[in-house]
Amino acid sequence: MPSSPVKTIELVAEWLSSQGYNDTLKELTNESGFPFEPKNEINHQDKISLEKLVHEHNMRELAVSMQKLNNEITSFDEWSKVEPEMQLLIQLPDSEKVTALRYAGKAHAFKNPVLLIATQERNIRVFDVVHGLILHCFQKLPSIVLNICPVDEDTFVTTNMDGKVYVFHYSTDEYEVLEKKHLRFATNVRVWKNKFLVTTGFDGNVFLYQKLTEDNDTRLTQQPFQFVKSISLPNRIDCIEFLEQRDSELPFLLVNTHDSPFVETYSVPELVCVRQTNLNINEDLYVSFNIMDAHICPTKPQILGLVTDNEPYGRFLAVSNETYKTIADHWTNSPQTKFSQPRFVWRSDATGVWMNGDDTVIRGVESKSGREMCVIEGHTAPVRCLETVIIKGREHLISGAQDSTVRIWRLTA
Repeated sequence: MPSSPVKTIELVAEWLSSQGYNDTLKELTNESGFPFEPKNEINHQDKISLEKLVHEHNMRELAVSMQKLNNEITSFDEWSKVEPEMQLLIQLPDSEKVTALRYAGKAHAFKNPVLLIATQERNIRVFDVVHGLILHCFQKLPSIVLNICPVDEDTFVTTNMDGKVYVFHYSTDEYEVLEKKHLRFATNVRVWKNKFLVTTGFDGNVFLYQKLTEDNDTRLTQQPFQFVKSISLPNRIDCIEFLEQRDSELPFLLVNTHDSPFVETYSVPELVCVRQTNLNINEDLYVSFNIMDAHICPTKPQILGLVTDNEPYGRFLAVSNETYKTIADHWTNSPQTKFSQPRFVWRSDATGVWMNGDDTVIRGVESKSGREMCVIEGHTAPVRCLETVIIKGREHLISGAQDSTVRIWRLTA
């Protein structure tokens, strides 16, 4: 801001003089009676210009806008009451430990919403979540499924231990393999609004695909996704997530590599790094930790939730996905080791999150304060998968564990 008050007319006169508009300056001084005399020497550090004034005005407006946005996104509501009750127990054979599950919702091939469950025996079961019935089973796949992601009401995708990415169709037993294969475990997969698909693995590669439609490619029946771009990073990738980009229909892609405090933001579809941010609260610190799971807040898309592999207890972070400013940083009571697979899901109203731990317990943590608000017990082995969904207007939590069970908990009466 200017160091001393400046009359508007003096500022305008000075600008007219500096730009050589002498006739206009003369008319201004005649009409206003302002005795303006051009300066022969100007200290450029102290010089005030219209451009500088406009810039300062825009910066003040931006600061106010960012403060307003910060107030909006940091105002988590208090934890809303829950009364957990197990509504459905899905007991699998003892040898079938759950490796991945996803609530897929509606599928054209089935009447009711469905749940996808993958196990160590290389099977994927499609369950009716309303009646608890097996609707379909993809058996003896080439390798163990590490992650599942629904694409649309006809298709879902898996990333597998053999490094391949498989595309399944609910209505058939057949599957397709995408063009690119990871050299090591394919661990992560995300879909953006049925337009883009991204996969990562232990080989440090990021593969981006675009969903094909009948309008943009005649090869739709042969391959539902077209490879677009890839990048190779120096270490394995623990976490990815698509982020909304303001004033654009294209997303950003967040990537975090192993043993790094930095998150990198890439443009889509170019996969060009546009930002690298140190998530340590003190940005001068370079304490490495791994982001193991990330999800956009369901009620405030400007917020990104994260969990890390810190020991001996789990840590939950909430950050602005535009500035990466830390909004919440909570240590929880969920026990962890360096071999743990921490996972979390937002509650549907974002008043809290559910987190797993190595003690078989699921903990509800308030977003606002970090307080432990609820403990759900029932599993006899560590929980590996969590989902929150709305079924018939009520909030439910779905959990899958190493005890070969999947449990659906009704949270609200």
